[in-house]
Amino acid sequence: EPSDVIATLETAYYSSRKTEIEQELKMIEDALQQADIKRNMERLRTCSLQLLKNRIADKYKTGERKKFTVRDMKSRSDEFLMEYPIVLSTTYSAKNCISKDMVFDYVIMDEASQVDIKTGALALSCALNAVIVGDDKQLPNVVTKEEALALNAIRMSYNIEDKYNAATHSFLQSCAEVFKEAPVTLLREHYRCHPKIIGFCNRRFYNGELIAMTTDKDEKDVLQVIRTVPGNHARGHLNQREIDTIAQEVMPEYANSGSLGIITPYRTQAAALNEALGKDISSTVHKYQGRECNAIIMSMVDNTPTAFSDDANLLNVAISRAVSRLCIVVNGNDIPEDSNIGQLISYIQYNNFEVRESRLHSVFDLLYKQYTAERLAYEATHHRVSAHLSENLMHDVLVKAIEKLSLTNTEVLCHYPLSKLIADWACLDARETTFAESPYSHVDFLIYNSLTKKPSFAIEVDGWHNHKESDVQRHRDALKNSIFTKLGLCLYRISTTDIVNVGTMTDLILRNRL
Repeated sequence: EPSDVIATLETAYYSSRKTEIEQELKMIEDALQQADIKRNMERLRTCSLQLLKNRIADKYKTGERKKFTVRDMKSRSDEFLMEYPIVLSTTYSAKNCISKDMVFDYVIMDEASQVDIKTGALALSCALNAVIVGDDKQLPNVVTKEEALALNAIRMSYNIEDKYNAATHSFLQSCAEVFKEAPVTLLREHYRCHPKIIGFCNRRFYNGELIAMTTDKDEKDVLQVIRTVPGNHARGHLNQREIDTIAQEVMPEYANSGSLGIITPYRTQAAALNEALGKDISSTVHKYQGRECNAIIMSMVDNTPTAFSDDANLLNVAISRAVSRLCIVVNGNDIPEDSNIGQLISYIQYNNFEVRESRLHSVFDLLYKQYTAERLAYEATHHRVSAHLSENLMHDVLVKAIEKLSLTNTEVLCHYPLSKLIADWACLDARETTFAESPYSHVDFLIYNSLTKKPSFAIEVDGWHNHKESDVQRHRDALKNSIFTKLGLCLYRISTTDIVNVGTMTDLILRNRL
């Protein structure tokens, strides 16, 4: 069959071409070994250092070194620069380092993509020549909304060209558009990341122009994706499910990975991760620029990629912080194939690395629209104890946990009046008394001993939006918390974003067993 002939020829071609490439590589390796690159590089370093030290000795061997104060830098600039020809400064302060009547021969500006046009221009004004170093594929300087309004007003008033637009251009971008005739050198060699890690950035963001100088030893755990179960777990810039996944599933696996960092697009998620893990390990991508860790965990937060979290520059920086291992924790919802995150996951799958589903699930997952069919089936087959589905789900899982533990005298009451729990009203203040006496004040669930009638603990099911965003509800919650403290009874507040299942409720009941 023609198809069989074509397939055989293709196989033969690739096999033959592979052999040719391997032979070519062998010839190059043999030539490099004969040249003894390592020894010659060491000799080059040694000779260069000797020449540098000799030059410095010739310049400074005569007499005692001059000493200067901070004020002398301006008043005695000639003498100061003869003694210290290289000055380190921020872009903002470079202009004020020496006398206003003098300029440097060169200003070398590093990380120019993070420099704004205003301070970059100040630095340019203090030298005759400039070397601008930066990467326009990394994060630009941050412009606040207030700054953007002011800059746009100035631009409109003076009809400033777009290439000088400080609201949209970093200093590096502006220089690239202004100095079109200036020579440009691409630093192609990449020395930080494992080839498989930088390989994605190279193809997606750098048009394949980078050369990875690190070695691929065919490691099996370089890249990894963990997807949470589907559902809109993100609340604003916070995703508790991803936090739980990182704490319970990812961190144990990466405990022995050397230096470890957690990167996220949002400050809120970073702060929550640090609190959950009990250490300062997580920060935003902007804070991690310029840093590196042996292993990096990325928490993407959003239910679906947004223009911010899927930004090419942001992801390029985040991915390239990882030296040898990179783990992406992402929502289990469908991700657009053409998004940067979608492309990264496809790249990881193509290279045969692990893409797995998180094992963490909660009964509250049925509240999400992704589970409409399952939710309708549940409501059709389960008895209702409340008008709220979240409370019905909680009641069901509590009953199953009690049955699993075979606790014959432990039962659950739903919407138990708060006033019936209070034996000594004298311990409450006026506000607490008024609140507790209200016929609408109740506890969502009371777990008690049906033999002794003694309460064990209580549970409140808190809808995230109502309890986090309503000042009135927060005031009520505080009153109820205070009352339970005075009663000496544990009240557990469980958010609908928390992981709740038979296992977690079994543990809770055992901790509070009568």
